[in-house]
Amino acid sequence: MNNVIRMHCRAAEDWSTKGDEGAGPSVSVVGLRLCGCVWRAALAPAPADASVHAAAPPLRLRYLPSTEITLTSSRLLEVPVYSNESREELLFHVNAPLAPDFDKDTAILNAIALFIGPVD
Repeated sequence: MNNVIRMHCRAAEDWSTKGDEGAGPSVSVVGLRLCGCVWRAALAPAPADASVHAAAPPLRLRYLPSTEITLTSSRLLEVPVYSNESREELLFHVNAPLAPDFDKDTAILNAIALFIGPVD
């Protein structure tokens, strides 16, 4: 598990490149599925009638050393990204912001994860 990559993510539609020059290369990722919560510009509690998993928004990913993460650790959750819904193979982790109404302990209990969705 030592060679698992950790990355910082934001929803692509919220990603601002203003003042981001020289921040390093990034990649936009689509086709991920999110389980354990919903995305509302941050990880948020899923309503009781929500499906088990839903399409994640396009994400902009880039490597970000922990010294450069500007969100406080209490509002940031490390989310695992798996190769499939069964969570058989961990690919990497991303740091994602939590919505103000979603405390970190509850988020952890919800077993939030991203996985690569099936290709149609």
